[in-house]
Amino acid sequence: MGHHCRVNISPHRGRVRALLLTLLVAAGVSLTWAGPASAHARLVSISPADGATLTTAPTEVVVTFDDTVTPGLSVVTVKSSNGANVAQGKATEAGPVVTQALLPDLPGGAYTVAWKIVSDDGHPVSGTSTFTVQTEDATPLASATSTTSSSSATTTATATSSPSTSVAAPGAGGGIAGAKGLLYILALAAIVYGILGLARARRKQRAAQHRDQA
Repeated sequence: MGHHCRVNISPHRGRVRALLLTLLVAAGVSLTWAGPASAHARLVSISPADGATLTTAPTEVVVTFDDTVTPGLSVVTVKSSNGANVAQGKATEAGPVVTQALLPDLPGGAYTVAWKIVSDDGHPVSGTSTFTVQTEDATPLASATSTTSSSSATTTATATSSPSTSVAAPGAGGGIAGAKGLLYILALAAIVYGILGLARARRKQRAAQHRDQA
């Protein structure tokens, strides 16, 4: 009687272990595939639009992303053609929207926007754009404007380094992709192992049943 119990319970336990392993691996694969959904924020739009020509000077620059950005870490600089920073104060965040106020009554000329934010997942993202103001006053803003506050100078230095951050980002993405590829291979191997274990358990159970009938 005891022998029969050991024979019948062992395949059952093996089958349960195989099923649990398969379910756990399937759940892990689902979470892994869902990983890209939480990728770093991407630019949706910027106002003024990149390359836009305006007949009225803008009062702010608004950068919108497809995901929430980390508050307090956004940097937006707007510089005139002679390098004067015309951003006023610090950038503010509201979910996925970053707003940077500008000095009033900007003169006509070309302006370059440099922005850098930190995604909700901690990934830094940066970029640049340009716009042109066409007004009767086409005199470039004095470079002294860039010294309106020490914080503006610090902001300019920070935004200047943002292109290097953008260049480094693809490398990090490649490492993540390689790790995910390895996870897929391991998950597939675990699923195959679970299926083989289940098949072995079933064979043992059928063999035990044949012995009992004999």
